[in-house]
Amino acid sequence: MTARPTHTKELNAIITIKKYTHADDDRLFAMIEREGDEWAGSWQGDNKAKYQKALANSAVYLVFKDEILCGFVRCRDDDGFGVYVYDLLVDKNYRGKEYGRMLMEQCVVIFPTVRCML
Repeated sequence: MTARPTHTKELNAIITIKKYTHADDDRLFAMIEREGDEWAGSWQGDNKAKYQKALANSAVYLVFKDEILCGFVRCRDDDGFGVYVYDLLVDKNYRGKEYGRMLMEQCVVIFPTVRCML
């Protein structure tokens, strides 16, 4: 699925959800690093390469306000038994603005025939 505009309560903002590509790594890892120790297992040392592999093998979507990365979701299909959401992160500065809800709705859109589990 390609980028899709979404409406929110924020006036004059263009909200877009797009599929992750390796080209998004710099912005994505900068956001993850700002979360501190709780997410350190995703970016410190050798873990960054492992997490990049996990991203490549998952369905990952990013939400942007205008051109600013606000959050992401990483999920995987369990061979038709369900979809597991492994990661859902919204930048601290953008929480409470429904970006997490939009990302979860994206999981339902890309996996409409299976249930989504956290």
